[in-house]
Amino acid sequence: MSGAPIVLTFYNQETHDVEKTFSQAFIPWRMMKKVAKLLKINLDPENLDEKTVDEISGLVVDVFCGRFTAEELENHTDLEEMVTVLQAIMTKVSGMLPDGNPTTQA
Repeated sequence: MSGAPIVLTFYNQETHDVEKTFSQAFIPWRMMKKVAKLLKINLDPENLDEKTVDEISGLVVDVFCGRFTAEELENHTDLEEMVTVLQAIMTKVSGMLPDGNPTTQA
């Protein structure tokens, strides 16, 4: 494990007060396929469709080991914070991926 944990905050819908904070220090290996797939997708907000947003929600739920549902995620998180969480996940995984074939590098 390296780097700071990924932190996600749930907010009360009416008061906007913090309800709960989740912290995930590592990304389970089983997430590699999902993250690798999302790394290939253009995540430009203007091009996101409902299916991709659902996949992103599912990925975040899975990275946090199912401690909340996709519906709870959608109802209690801030959009800006979700983008930061997604970027942190992508950065952690892309940082683990080798650049090219290591057997051919000098």
